[in-house]
Amino acid sequence: MKREVAIFGAGEWGRMAYYYYSRSCEIVCYLDNDKSIWDKSLNNIPICTPDIMKEKKYAVIIANKQFEDAIKQQLLEDYGIEGAVVFRIEEEAQELYVKKTNVQPEGELIVAFSHGLGNQMFQYALYRVFASQGKKVRADLSAYIKPDMRPFELENVFPNITLEYYNPQEKEIYLRDGGNKRYIETAPRGDIPQMYKNSLLEMESGYVEGFHCSYKYSEMVRTELLKDFEFSYSKNKELVELKAFLEEKKAVGIHIRRGDVLEPKYVREIGGICGYEYYRKANNTITVHIRHLREKLNDTLDDPKFIKTIWGVGYKIEI
Repeated sequence: MKREVAIFGAGEWGRMAYYYYSRSCEIVCYLDNDKSIWDKSLNNIPICTPDIMKEKKYAVIIANKQFEDAIKQQLLEDYGIEGAVVFRIEEEAQELYVKKTNVQPEGELIVAFSHGLGNQMFQYALYRVFASQGKKVRADLSAYIKPDMRPFELENVFPNITLEYYNPQEKEIYLRDGGNKRYIETAPRGDIPQMYKNSLLEMESGYVEGFHCSYKYSEMVRTELLKDFEFSYSKNKELVELKAFLEEKKAVGIHIRRGDVLEPKYVREIGGICGYEYYRKANNTITVHIRHLREKLNDTLDDPKFIKTIWGVGYKIEI
Protein backbone atom coordinates (compact mmCIF):
# COMPACT_ATOMS: atom_id res chain seq x y z
CA MET A 1 0.00 0.00 0.00
CA LYS A 2 1.42 3.36 -1.06
CA ARG A 3 1.83 6.07 1.54
CA GLU A 4 -0.25 9.26 1.13
CA VAL A 5 1.94 12.26 0.44
CA ALA A 6 1.49 16.03 0.07
CA ILE A 7 4.04 17.98 -1.98
CA PHE A 8 4.67 21.45 -0.53
CA GLY A 9 5.38 23.67 -3.53
CA ALA A 10 3.30 23.90 -6.71
CA GLY A 11 6.01 25.37 -8.91
CA GLU A 12 8.52 23.78 -11.25
CA TRP A 13 10.22 21.86 -8.44
CA GLY A 14 6.84 20.53 -7.34
CA ARG A 15 6.14 19.37 -10.86
CA MET A 16 9.45 17.47 -10.95
CA ALA A 17 8.88 16.00 -7.48
CA TYR A 18 5.58 14.54 -8.70
CA TYR A 19 7.28 12.60 -11.50
CA TYR A 20 10.00 11.43 -9.14
CA TYR A 21 7.67 10.13 -6.39
CA SER A 22 4.41 9.28 -8.21
CA ARG A 23 5.30 5.61 -8.72
CA SER A 24 6.27 4.93 -5.13
CA CYS A 25 3.82 7.23 -3.31
CA GLU A 26 0.18 8.26 -3.43
CA ILE A 27 0.40 12.00 -4.23
CA VAL A 28 -2.78 13.31 -2.60
CA CYS A 29 -2.33 17.05 -3.06
CA TYR A 30 0.00 19.99 -3.47
CA LEU A 31 0.37 22.53 -0.67
CA ASP A 32 1.21 26.15 -1.44
CA ASN A 33 1.07 29.50 0.35
CA ASP A 34 -0.02 31.29 -2.82
CA LYS A 35 -3.76 31.86 -2.34
CA SER A 36 -4.28 32.63 -6.03
CA ILE A 37 -3.68 29.00 -7.05
CA TRP A 38 -5.76 27.28 -4.36
CA ASP A 39 -8.50 25.14 -5.89
CA LYS A 40 -6.45 24.81 -9.08
CA SER A 41 -4.49 21.72 -10.03
CA LEU A 42 -1.05 20.61 -11.20
CA ASN A 43 -0.54 17.24 -12.89
CA ASN A 44 -4.26 16.69 -12.18
CA ILE A 45 -3.50 16.93 -8.45
CA PRO A 46 -5.40 19.59 -6.43
CA ILE A 47 -3.48 22.54 -4.97
CA CYS A 48 -4.58 23.23 -1.40
CA THR A 49 -3.95 25.57 1.48
CA PRO A 50 -1.32 24.22 3.88
CA ASP A 51 -3.91 24.55 6.67
CA ILE A 52 -5.36 21.18 5.69
CA MET A 53 -2.38 19.71 7.54
CA LYS A 54 -4.07 20.69 10.81
CA GLU A 55 -6.35 17.73 10.23
CA LYS A 56 -4.54 15.50 7.74
CA LYS A 57 -1.55 13.26 8.52
CA TYR A 58 0.07 13.13 5.13
CA ALA A 59 3.80 12.70 4.76
CA VAL A 60 5.23 15.96 3.38
CA ILE A 61 7.74 16.48 0.60
CA ILE A 62 9.15 20.02 0.42
CA ALA A 63 9.75 20.98 -3.21
CA ASN A 64 10.58 24.66 -2.97
CA LYS A 65 14.22 25.71 -2.94
CA GLN A 66 13.65 29.44 -2.42
CA PHE A 67 11.46 29.22 0.68
CA GLU A 68 12.66 25.90 2.06
CA ASP A 69 13.63 27.21 5.52
CA ALA A 70 10.39 29.18 5.94
CA ILE A 71 8.35 26.10 4.98
CA LYS A 72 10.20 23.96 7.54
CA GLN A 73 9.42 26.51 10.23
CA GLN A 74 5.79 26.71 9.11
CA LEU A 75 5.35 22.92 9.22
CA LEU A 76 6.86 22.69 12.69
CA GLU A 77 5.25 25.71 14.36
CA ASP A 78 1.83 25.79 12.67
CA TYR A 79 1.11 22.09 12.14
CA GLY A 80 3.38 20.28 14.60
CA ILE A 81 5.10 18.32 11.81
CA GLU A 82 8.55 17.27 13.00
CA GLY A 83 9.85 15.61 9.85
CA ALA A 84 9.67 16.10 6.09
CA VAL A 85 11.52 15.02 2.99
CA VAL A 86 13.34 17.82 1.14
CA PHE A 87 13.36 17.24 -2.61
CA ARG A 88 16.53 18.51 -4.22
CA ILE A 89 18.17 18.19 -7.59
CA GLU A 90 21.93 18.27 -7.38
CA GLU A 91 24.12 18.80 -10.41
CA GLU A 92 27.86 18.82 -10.80
CA ALA A 93 29.74 20.00 -13.85
CA GLN A 94 32.57 17.56 -14.47
CA GLU A 95 35.54 17.92 -16.75
CA LEU A 96 36.27 14.82 -18.79
CA TYR A 97 39.93 14.14 -19.40
CA VAL A 98 42.44 11.31 -19.38
CA LYS A 99 44.32 11.35 -16.10
CA LYS A 100 48.06 10.97 -16.22
CA THR A 101 50.26 9.62 -13.45
CA ASN A 102 52.82 11.69 -11.57
CA VAL A 103 51.45 15.03 -12.79
CA GLN A 104 52.83 17.99 -10.85
CA PRO A 105 51.68 21.63 -11.20
CA GLU A 106 54.01 23.77 -13.27
CA GLY A 107 53.78 26.80 -11.00
CA GLU A 108 50.95 28.44 -12.91
CA LEU A 109 48.05 30.63 -11.83
CA ILE A 110 44.65 29.41 -12.98
CA VAL A 111 41.99 32.15 -13.21
CA ALA A 112 38.40 30.91 -13.31
CA PHE A 113 35.99 32.64 -15.71
CA SER A 114 32.21 32.53 -15.20
CA HIS A 115 28.90 34.31 -15.87
CA GLY A 116 28.26 37.02 -18.47
CA LEU A 117 30.50 39.27 -20.54
CA GLY A 118 30.79 42.01 -17.90
CA ASN A 119 32.13 39.58 -15.32
CA GLN A 120 34.41 38.01 -17.93
CA MET A 121 35.99 41.42 -18.57
CA PHE A 122 36.74 41.94 -14.86
CA GLN A 123 38.17 38.43 -14.62
CA TYR A 124 40.28 39.05 -17.70
CA ALA A 125 41.67 42.24 -16.13
CA LEU A 126 43.06 40.18 -13.24
CA TYR A 127 44.35 37.59 -15.73
CA ARG A 128 46.16 40.45 -17.51
CA VAL A 129 47.62 41.78 -14.24
CA PHE A 130 49.13 38.38 -13.42
CA ALA A 131 50.57 38.15 -16.94
CA SER A 132 52.08 41.64 -16.62
CA GLN A 133 53.90 40.40 -13.51
CA GLY A 134 55.63 37.79 -15.64
CA LYS A 135 53.65 34.91 -14.15
CA LYS A 136 52.38 31.89 -16.08
CA VAL A 137 48.60 32.36 -16.26
CA ARG A 138 45.92 29.99 -17.55
CA ALA A 139 42.16 30.38 -18.00
CA ASP A 140 39.56 27.95 -16.60
CA LEU A 141 36.29 27.96 -18.58
CA SER A 142 34.80 24.87 -16.95
CA ALA A 143 31.88 26.88 -15.51
CA TYR A 144 30.48 27.06 -19.04
CA ILE A 145 29.94 23.31 -19.08
CA LYS A 146 26.65 24.03 -17.30
CA PRO A 147 23.84 24.41 -19.86
CA ASP A 148 22.18 27.26 -17.92
CA MET A 149 25.35 29.38 -17.83
CA ARG A 150 25.52 32.21 -20.32
CA PRO A 151 28.11 31.45 -23.03
CA PHE A 152 31.73 32.54 -22.90
CA GLU A 153 31.87 35.48 -25.31
CA LEU A 154 35.07 37.32 -24.42
CA GLU A 155 37.21 36.10 -27.31
CA ASN A 156 34.31 36.36 -29.77
CA VAL A 157 33.47 39.95 -28.88
CA PHE A 158 37.10 41.08 -28.58
CA PRO A 159 39.21 39.22 -31.19
CA ASN A 160 42.43 40.83 -29.89
CA ILE A 161 42.21 38.57 -26.82
CA THR A 162 43.88 35.17 -26.85
CA LEU A 163 43.81 33.05 -23.71
CA GLU A 164 46.05 30.22 -22.61
CA TYR A 165 44.00 27.33 -21.20
CA TYR A 166 44.63 25.30 -18.08
CA ASN A 167 45.37 21.66 -17.38
CA PRO A 168 42.32 20.16 -15.55
CA GLN A 169 44.52 17.78 -13.58
CA GLU A 170 46.66 20.62 -12.22
CA LYS A 171 43.49 22.47 -11.19
CA GLU A 172 42.36 19.35 -9.34
CA ILE A 173 45.64 19.29 -7.39
CA TYR A 174 45.34 22.96 -6.39
CA LEU A 175 41.73 22.53 -5.24
CA ARG A 176 42.61 19.37 -3.31
CA ASP A 177 45.61 20.86 -1.53
CA GLY A 178 43.86 24.17 -0.70
CA GLY A 179 45.73 26.49 1.64
CA ASN A 180 47.54 29.35 -0.06
CA LYS A 181 47.08 27.59 -3.42
CA ARG A 182 43.39 28.41 -3.56
CA TYR A 183 41.68 31.82 -3.51
CA ILE A 184 37.88 31.97 -3.56
CA GLU A 185 36.26 35.41 -3.57
CA THR A 186 32.61 35.91 -2.63
CA ALA A 187 32.29 39.68 -3.17
CA PRO A 188 30.37 41.58 -4.39
CA ARG A 189 27.56 39.22 -3.47
CA GLY A 190 28.94 38.46 0.01
CA ASP A 191 29.85 40.52 3.05
CA ILE A 192 33.49 41.23 2.18
CA PRO A 193 33.91 45.03 2.44
CA GLN A 194 36.02 45.39 -0.72
CA MET A 195 36.75 43.49 -3.90
CA TYR A 196 40.39 44.47 -4.27
CA LYS A 197 42.88 42.27 -2.44
CA ASN A 198 46.53 43.27 -2.63
CA SER A 199 47.52 39.89 -1.16
CA LEU A 200 45.98 38.20 -4.21
CA LEU A 201 48.64 39.75 -6.42
CA GLU A 202 51.32 38.08 -4.33
CA MET A 203 50.22 34.59 -5.38
CA GLU A 204 52.76 32.82 -7.55
CA SER A 205 50.73 29.70 -8.33
CA GLY A 206 47.33 28.25 -7.51
CA TYR A 207 43.65 28.54 -8.37
CA VAL A 208 41.79 31.87 -8.31
CA GLU A 209 37.99 32.10 -8.43
CA GLY A 210 35.83 35.20 -8.12
CA PHE A 211 34.50 38.29 -9.89
CA HIS A 212 37.30 40.77 -8.97
CA CYS A 213 35.04 43.74 -9.71
CA SER A 214 37.47 46.48 -8.73
CA TYR A 215 38.74 49.27 -10.95
CA LYS A 216 42.11 48.96 -9.21
CA TYR A 217 43.02 45.81 -11.14
CA SER A 218 42.00 47.45 -14.43
CA GLU A 219 44.06 50.57 -13.73
CA MET A 220 47.21 48.45 -13.44
CA VAL A 221 46.90 47.29 -17.07
CA ARG A 222 44.77 50.11 -18.49
CA THR A 223 46.84 50.54 -21.67
CA GLU A 224 46.74 46.84 -22.47
CA LEU A 225 43.02 46.55 -21.77
CA LEU A 226 42.15 49.47 -24.05
CA LYS A 227 43.85 47.59 -26.90
CA ASP A 228 42.35 44.21 -25.93
CA PHE A 229 38.81 45.53 -25.52
CA GLU A 230 38.51 46.77 -29.09
CA PHE A 231 35.76 45.60 -31.44
CA SER A 232 36.75 44.22 -34.81
CA TYR A 233 34.22 45.32 -37.41
CA SER A 234 35.94 43.31 -40.12
CA LYS A 235 35.47 40.04 -38.23
CA ASN A 236 31.93 40.57 -36.92
CA LYS A 237 29.16 40.82 -39.50
CA GLU A 238 26.54 41.79 -36.89
CA LEU A 239 28.67 44.72 -35.70
CA VAL A 240 29.14 45.91 -39.29
CA GLU A 241 25.37 45.86 -39.87
CA LEU A 242 24.65 47.58 -36.56
CA LYS A 243 27.27 50.28 -37.24
CA ALA A 244 25.78 50.95 -40.69
CA PHE A 245 22.27 51.12 -39.25
CA LEU A 246 23.26 53.59 -36.51
CA GLU A 247 25.11 55.80 -38.98
CA GLU A 248 22.12 55.86 -41.33
CA LYS A 249 19.36 56.38 -38.77
CA LYS A 250 18.74 58.73 -35.88
CA ALA A 251 18.97 56.41 -32.91
CA VAL A 252 18.73 56.58 -29.14
CA GLY A 253 20.75 54.05 -27.11
CA ILE A 254 19.30 52.92 -23.80
CA HIS A 255 21.30 50.81 -21.37
CA ILE A 256 18.91 48.38 -19.67
CA ARG A 257 19.94 46.32 -16.65
CA ARG A 258 18.00 43.87 -14.51
CA GLY A 259 17.94 46.30 -11.58
CA ASP A 260 21.18 45.36 -9.82
CA VAL A 261 21.79 47.91 -7.06
CA LEU A 262 25.02 47.79 -5.09
CA GLU A 263 25.38 48.82 -1.49
CA PRO A 264 27.26 52.14 -1.09
CA LYS A 265 30.38 50.40 0.27
CA TYR A 266 30.78 48.54 -3.05
CA VAL A 267 30.01 51.39 -5.48
CA ARG A 268 33.46 53.00 -5.57
CA GLU A 269 35.23 49.64 -5.86
CA ILE A 270 33.25 48.72 -8.95
CA GLY A 271 33.82 52.07 -10.64
CA GLY A 272 30.88 54.21 -9.52
CA ILE A 273 28.16 52.27 -11.34
CA CYS A 274 25.03 50.48 -10.15
CA GLY A 275 24.50 52.63 -7.06
CA TYR A 276 21.38 54.65 -6.29
CA GLU A 277 22.87 57.84 -7.78
CA TYR A 278 23.81 55.94 -10.95
CA TYR A 279 20.22 54.84 -11.52
CA ARG A 280 18.81 58.25 -10.60
CA LYS A 281 20.96 59.86 -13.30
CA ALA A 282 20.06 57.09 -15.76
CA ASN A 283 16.34 57.62 -15.17
CA ASN A 284 16.74 61.40 -15.60
CA THR A 285 18.62 60.84 -18.87
CA ILE A 286 15.87 58.60 -20.22
CA THR A 287 13.23 61.14 -19.18
CA VAL A 288 15.06 63.89 -21.09
CA HIS A 289 15.37 61.74 -24.22
CA ILE A 290 11.68 60.85 -24.07
CA ARG A 291 10.79 64.54 -23.75
CA HIS A 292 12.91 65.38 -26.80
CA LEU A 293 11.32 62.56 -28.80
CA ARG A 294 7.86 63.83 -27.88
CA GLU A 295 8.80 67.31 -29.04
CA LYS A 296 9.99 66.01 -32.43
CA LEU A 297 6.82 63.93 -32.82
CA ASN A 298 4.55 66.77 -31.63
CA ASP A 299 3.35 64.35 -28.97
CA THR A 300 1.91 65.64 -25.68
CA LEU A 301 2.09 64.16 -22.22
CA ASP A 302 -1.60 64.90 -21.59
CA ASP A 303 -2.82 63.23 -24.78
CA PRO A 304 0.00 61.03 -26.12
CA LYS A 305 -0.44 59.41 -29.53
CA PHE A 306 2.96 57.74 -29.92
CA ILE A 307 4.79 57.54 -26.58
CA LYS A 308 2.71 56.45 -23.62
CA THR A 309 3.84 56.28 -20.01
CA ILE A 310 3.20 52.96 -18.26
CA TRP A 311 3.52 53.88 -14.61
CA GLY A 312 5.79 51.58 -12.64
CA VAL A 313 7.09 49.99 -15.87
CA GLY A 314 8.40 52.56 -18.33
CA TYR A 315 7.35 53.79 -21.76
CA LYS A 316 5.42 52.21 -24.60
CA ILE A 317 5.84 53.37 -28.21
CA GLU A 318 2.86 52.91 -30.51
CA ILE A 319 3.18 53.61 -34.21
